[in-house]
Parts: sequence; C-alpha cells; structure tokens
Amino acid sequence: MQKKYLVFMDIDGTLIDEQQNVSNKTIDTIKSLQKKDVQFYISTGRMFLSASVIRNDIDRSLGIIASNGCIYSLDKKTYLTYLSKEAVKDIISIINQYNLSAFFLMIITFLYKRSPPLF
Repeated sequence: MQKKYLVFMDIDGTLIDEQQNVSNKTIDTIKSLQKKDVQFYISTGRMFLSASVIRNDIDRSLGIIASNGCIYSLDKKTYLTYLSKEAVKDIISIINQYNLSAFFLMIITFLYKRSPPLF
C-alpha cells in the first residue's frame, strides 16, 4: 500500500512571488505530485476569495483553508465556522481596552479597526 501525503501551503512567501504570481515551476511541481496521489491545500490567514484566486491560478482541485481556519473547502463544498457573539464582544473589549488594531475577515470582505475604540 502506497503512503498518501497531504501538503498544506501558505500563500505569501511560499506560493507567490513579490508580484503575487505563482511560478510555472511551482505549478508544474504541484501537478506532478498530484499525479502521485499527493493532496494539496492552501492554508492561509487570507480571505477565502483571495485564496481562491491563487488556487485557480494553480489548479481548481486544490483545497483551501482560509481566514485562519474559519472557512475551508472539502470535496467541492465550502464550510464556515463563526465566532460566537460573546467571543466577538470579548475581542472588541480587549481591542478597545489596549487600543489595538484588528482585522475581522469575512467571506469576501474585511473590517479593519483602528483607534479610536470600535463600537
């Protein structure tokens, strides 16, 4: 029985260059390994839509784990995990208490919080 492998790849500094392009060598390497039954996932803190653009440049069959694990694709379906209202309230409270900046990633957009306090 042949061993199966699962590879998780980040986008920035791994799959793309400074111009946001995936090299032909990277694409060829991934496709070659897929023929050997290696499964690939893009795993990123980026939004799902942004990860999808990179995925589509390589191969639409790649899986995606985006928004730090809140959105992922499996078997051509997309799944979402949400923070509870209480968790969001706690996060906003801490952000305001320590005067922090924060990004809240959604499916196709994001909310950026910068001082002064949010809400």
